[in-house]
Amino acid sequence: MLRTMDEKQGIGVYSQNLMDHMLRLDQGNEYVLIYRNPDFLGRYAHYDHVSERLVTAANKLLWDQVKVPLQARRDKLDLIFHTKFTVPLLSGVPSVMVLHGSAWYVDPASYKPLDVRYIKTVLPMYIRKSAKVISVSDRAWKDMVEFAGADAAKFQTVYNAPDDRFFEIQDEKTLREVKQKYDLPDRFLLNVGSLSTAKNVKNLLLAYAQVKDEIPHKLLIAGRLRVGHSEELAPVETHNLRDHVLFPGWVSQEDMPALLQLADLFVFPSWYESCSVALLEAMASGCAVVTSNTGGTPELTGDAAILVDPTRPEDIANGVRMALSDDNLLQRMRDGSREQSLRFGWEKCARETLAVLHSVGPGSGKH
Repeated sequence: MLRTMDEKQGIGVYSQNLMDHMLRLDQGNEYVLIYRNPDFLGRYAHYDHVSERLVTAANKLLWDQVKVPLQARRDKLDLIFHTKFTVPLLSGVPSVMVLHGSAWYVDPASYKPLDVRYIKTVLPMYIRKSAKVISVSDRAWKDMVEFAGADAAKFQTVYNAPDDRFFEIQDEKTLREVKQKYDLPDRFLLNVGSLSTAKNVKNLLLAYAQVKDEIPHKLLIAGRLRVGHSEELAPVETHNLRDHVLFPGWVSQEDMPALLQLADLFVFPSWYESCSVALLEAMASGCAVVTSNTGGTPELTGDAAILVDPTRPEDIANGVRMALSDDNLLQRMRDGSREQSLRFGWEKCARETLAVLHSVGPGSGKH
């Protein structure tokens, strides 16, 4: 079930990278890939063990719960794997889904109340129906056990990963081109993600307001506007940051490695991340990191980052001050980011995902 392939944020990146590596590694099973977006038809046509299907529906619920089970019956599938948090409730085919986070339970204020009620209603049902649930961090599944009464035995942690391109050192020509394309300043702090309440942009701006006169750095916030962004961006006006904060919009995956390598510091104080792909990309690029001490983030960073309390702008500001106060510390943080990032990779993610699927389905079958 691959309706997530065209998402621009982390789950879309996850789905594409995971399938690219899984299909290359496992050619002993037959795969039927079910898309909602016709643009992906033919993406894996070069594989003999892959068939692709386009299934359309008026909405996601109808696609997940009616159309996909019918297609699975027609194709006589042995296992259904969804790269997001849903499985067909009425299908007799064993199912595995991916739990990408638990913030609806831990940080409900960042979401619409109706969405929170919906998730808290259906997610426990999906977990109970699943033969196994792949969780992107230990923290995510432990939250579900604590807040939703889920069965801990259902879960297996498989971490996300940065794309291979983020491990590559960008040449000077590429760095110059990206700097010119986005009209980047010589020194800047970088934040990546949607401009939404969940990403804690307001507290990031309040923290930057405390340090902007102490450092030569601009603040670059790359991402799409989301619901509630007006309130999140209010400090730009109230703290006279208009000449100091840059909003380039969405930055492509092709340009992001260079952008990260040009940044002096990646500042990522989200309220609650289970396993942020953006954070893993920053570390793989050798960017020094200041990030939150909440959620699954400490699992990812180890000792490589400065961890701060995302609820306190002064703590975020002090983290930035600490990182920029000592060039030797900043270099150690860069080196630590690269070293820590080697723990994560899409091939590793794919192998561990396949192990979960094989533990549920037949050793050789149709997925």
